[in-house]
Amino acid sequence: MKICLVSDTLPGYHETWSGAELVCWRLGELLQKEGHKVFFITSPFKKENVSENKRVFQIPTPLDKLSKFIPFFPSFSTHFPIDFYSILCSFILLKKIKPDVIHFHSKKFFLPAMVANLIFKIPTVFTVLDYFIICPVSNLLKPHNQICREFQGINCFQCIPATKHPLKRAVQKITPIQIRKKFPLWRSKIFNCFLEKLDTVITLTKTSKARLEQRGLPSEKIKVIYYQLDPKINKIKSNPNSYKVPTMLFVGSLFPHKGLQVLIRALPYVISKIPKTKLIAVGIGDKLYRTKIEGLINDLRIGEYIEFLGHLKNEEVLELIQKSDLVVVPEQWPSDFGPVILLEAMALGKPVVASKIGSAPEFVKDGLNGFLVDHNQPEQFAEKITWLLKNKTSAQSMGEKAKESVQFLFNGSQEKEIVTLYKNLIKNANRD
Repeated sequence: MKICLVSDTLPGYHETWSGAELVCWRLGELLQKEGHKVFFITSPFKKENVSENKRVFQIPTPLDKLSKFIPFFPSFSTHFPIDFYSILCSFILLKKIKPDVIHFHSKKFFLPAMVANLIFKIPTVFTVLDYFIICPVSNLLKPHNQICREFQGINCFQCIPATKHPLKRAVQKITPIQIRKKFPLWRSKIFNCFLEKLDTVITLTKTSKARLEQRGLPSEKIKVIYYQLDPKINKIKSNPNSYKVPTMLFVGSLFPHKGLQVLIRALPYVISKIPKTKLIAVGIGDKLYRTKIEGLINDLRIGEYIEFLGHLKNEEVLELIQKSDLVVVPEQWPSDFGPVILLEAMALGKPVVASKIGSAPEFVKDGLNGFLVDHNQPEQFAEKITWLLKNKTSAQSMGEKAKESVQFLFNGSQEKEIVTLYKNLIKNANRD
């Protein structure tokens, strides 16, 4: 089979990527090992950073550049990416590749490739890695961090953040509210139209499937296929070179919805009970948020206890997990997709403290193979972190149970399910 995987960025090609892109890349590697021809469509990258790969195609996104100069484009390009030049490039690439299936792990190229595919009518699959298809800001969070339970539509204009550029902010302020409301309304209608055209939607958890069903997506169109962890993780031996002081690890993009601010607020309490405790933070993100985080750290006077490592390769993250005493996943949004760091930490036998939100309860059984706490309560995070650091034998036992509980993510059934899905879609397309 010829499979075209669509992802906004790719590990090893772009400077920044996350667990979402890792899911796509690993799927491609698995499919190629089974003898399938895999092509990637992604955004432009610096060629000097990678060796040439004739199966990785770049699609320019000039709308992103135009958004810097045209007042209405910032929200348009970010929250409603339908770049006409990208549509043309998608058409040319699909005509050249002639794939049997198009599998999306993307937000930026979803609409362009789907519009181009109106001509070819190639079977399409979409793996849900965030909620961009049903939420303009991707995370189902309202401006004051309340979880949104409404359908995508006219009210979404309240959630789209204002641009930081002074001139463009002024233009947005004088734009009549009736016009501002039209944008999310058009967006919802267009996205819903193309969601209906998708042949199958894959979710990584049952929690995610239930949420999409609540938003009106037909149950028969959604298939749950759990994320397959890299088999190499199971072969990694315990690392005796752990940190010399009690250490917790945070891995995630530096944005409010990932919850680093909650963990930092919990840290002073932990330090008061266990001096010299260290927090390792891995990830990059919003500069404004990083500034606020640094201000919070200064106010709490805990700078010496925190180390920021920026963006790291996945192999380096796995090594950090091994060296740390525990991993904290303080998600502040309904992350129904794992997240990857949670599953990798559990697979490596590390105790976890995670927000009781999204799909975390699907994997973490509170008090048995990890701890679940209210997502916005630093005190609860501090209490469980402190307990794990003080009770090392119990923490180790909890980590071993965590490892056992995610072994089903190594059985290889996920890849077989996806290949079977592809074949059925191709067969049905040929009948039509």
